[in-house]
Amino acid sequence: MLSPEEHALVCKSICAGISNCFFWDEGAALRVRNDPDLKGLTPRFIREAVRDYVRETGDHVVVEVVETRERWRDDFKFYYKVILPVDEFLYGIFVEMRLTDNDPDVPMVLIVNAHPQRK
Repeated sequence: MLSPEEHALVCKSICAGISNCFFWDEGAALRVRNDPDLKGLTPRFIREAVRDYVRETGDHVVVEVVETRERWRDDFKFYYKVILPVDEFLYGIFVEMRLTDNDPDVPMVLIVNAHPQRK
């Protein structure tokens, strides 16, 4: 892990249970609602399931990834992902997140993508 401090803030935000600290990008939430591959899973379900999964399993399921995509790499050093196990999906659900506020007391994480994980 390249930034254990940032990773800890992401995990703190996810586990806090405060909806305005761990929330969906509106465009991403709309894509999720309209994605037939997600078989009716809602943004709310995904957010709550990620929170529960990280709380129950531990911070190690939140993976820090160096941001190399041209569109994002100047704004973010990392993105974070969780592969959420969901029975209906062989490989789970990929959930992508970004730390948008690194306030040590109230960090904020934005969910920017979710789709069935591809092997």
